[in-house]
Amino acid sequence: MSKVIRTAAVLGMGAALALPLAGTAQAASSAAPATRPAATDEAKVQAKACYVSFYDKKNFGGRGVCMPPGNYINLRFYYWPGTNIPMDNKYSSAKIDKACKVQLFRDFKYRGKSSTWKRTGRLPGTLRKVPDLSKVKVGDNQVTSMKIFCAADV
Repeated sequence: MSKVIRTAAVLGMGAALALPLAGTAQAASSAAPATRPAATDEAKVQAKACYVSFYDKKNFGGRGVCMPPGNYINLRFYYWPGTNIPMDNKYSSAKIDKACKVQLFRDFKYRGKSSTWKRTGRLPGTLRKVPDLSKVKVGDNQVTSMKIFCAADV
């Protein structure tokens, strides 16, 4: 896909995600970076691009959020959908699209212990399931920053 077409597709998806949707993650307005990807429900993002879904309980239970590709320098500026609860240090399980490369870090600004899942697929849609983050290096309820790259960007 050419860079112009990909840019247009990303901008179009960004505009669609910016609309008020049920399940949209809220971010703090004052201290957070001006440009950050929106988080939305899994079904809407899954149909368009690679994504990662995070849950606050093991085995994909509790609150969930779908995060599109992007750099998330500090998750304290992102809130669980419909709440005022920051997502910082709250992830316990994840579903990772195999078209994504994902790096989770224990500290903000991509520091500290980390866990990485490399891209194993070309097209979005196939999932890798991580039911318990305590069994990986980053740990349960320890993620503070992360990077998510789609196959088109890696």
